[in-house]
Amino acid sequence: MNKILYSSIYHKRFSPVVNAFRYKGFQVRINLNDFSVIKGKRFGLNINRMGLFSIYTRDHAYREDKEEELSVVYRTWAQEKLQQASLQVEGDILLQSIPRILGYTFNPVSFWYCYQGPASDNQLKAIICEVNNTFGESHNYILKIDEQESMTLPKEFHVSPFYPREGQYEFSFTNKISIKYFNQNELKFIATMDALEERELSPRELRRLFFKLPLFTFQVTFLIHWQALKLFMKKVKFYKKPIPYGKEDTYGDYNISI
Repeated sequence: MNKILYSSIYHKRFSPVVNAFRYKGFQVRINLNDFSVIKGKRFGLNINRMGLFSIYTRDHAYREDKEEELSVVYRTWAQEKLQQASLQVEGDILLQSIPRILGYTFNPVSFWYCYQGPASDNQLKAIICEVNNTFGESHNYILKIDEQESMTLPKEFHVSPFYPREGQYEFSFTNKISIKYFNQNELKFIATMDALEERELSPRELRRLFFKLPLFTFQVTFLIHWQALKLFMKKVKFYKKPIPYGKEDTYGDYNISI
């Protein structure tokens, strides 16, 4: 079932100054196979056209308008990313992200849940974390899911101008989504997303969502810049945006097939 996921989002910086905040938010989680039928009124989510809620092909993946069906474009992209990471996963892929509201959105991070077989069988094998910064750039952290509780990958993408592009991220998806940033073995930052409520993705629930969290996508962008201003006023060291590494993906040295 495609869902609206309400959550409590928490950010905390531990150094060089402590700064923490929490707010309520949401994402939608949609099986890529269902995008072909979302065009109708069944879900109340517009595809490649303006609406109260909408998703455009260029919002994710190749970041381009394509003639093919959105579901085909997104699946092709996800399979390419998995293959580049030596992960052979054949099954349902669920995209969890913030849709456009009144034509606007900004996704700090979207999650692509990749299953071996139907998602209902719960055989989750990989997660692609599609990260965006406010400079219009994106990067993908590709995680192999196994028995371990967390996965660590090097930080290779510039997100916050108040931290250098070095260190490691620790990802965890056990009880909640958790992303910790370490530099020189010191915890510098943590972001978590705790589930509060799940609702079926439908026109009725989307209307309810709009009035519950009006203009949420604009709020996300405002909060990013508001927190940045607070850090700037506290005279936290500012790091200029470095030249990108020239690669779109970060993943472990798996060298295996699933």
